[in-house]
Amino acid sequence: MSLIASFHLIPAALVDPLLAAARAQQAAFEHKRWGLFRTWKPTDPDPFRDFLHSHGRELEEMDYSGIALVYLETLVPGLLESSHPLGQRLSDKEASFVSFAPDSARHALDLLARADLSRAAIEKVLVDEDRDDVPEFADTVEDCARLLAKWLGQVTDGQVGLLHNG
Repeated sequence: MSLIASFHLIPAALVDPLLAAARAQQAAFEHKRWGLFRTWKPTDPDPFRDFLHSHGRELEEMDYSGIALVYLETLVPGLLESSHPLGQRLSDKEASFVSFAPDSARHALDLLARADLSRAAIEKVLVDEDRDDVPEFADTVEDCARLLAKWLGQVTDGQVGLLHNG
């Protein structure tokens, strides 16, 4: 899991062009140099990232939110599940994407609101995972929960929220 997760707001009308940019990026990675070697580094320009940054709006990142999201999913089962297909179509073995339409964002916010995110519950999960930095990392998980709620709250009609972790 990545140390930093990011969240983008994308106009819903641009989902298909975003997928096309992702396919172009994947094709560049699969291209073999001299007929033998795959590309080993990101292409420049990167069609997917360029499209995402040109047509979407990235919300602030938070250090360690990628790892903290794993613990949030343990505390709030189903939090990072969404029926919106964009995230599923973008995810691969190296990166995880979850996309949220307004209804799935509201559902995730409801899950967060009903979950036991008390300090004791968070610390119990961290202890069960044998973390050495339980008190300090519990702060990170709490901050991540607040940030995710803030991100999800900004997904409105005509937009898709795209959570990238990986």
